[in-house]
Amino acid sequence: MKKMTISPAFLLFFTMDSLYAHPLFLLLLFSLCSIRS
Repeated sequence: MKKMTISPAFLLFFTMDSLYAHPLFLLLLFSLCSIRS
């Protein structure tokens, strides 16, 4: 649960890298966030 605190910062950095490495993964993550909202 403590990882959730670092999630935002880490996710932002990870997503930026994923943009070039795994675009599909970014889309999937975005979809997951949309469903959770």
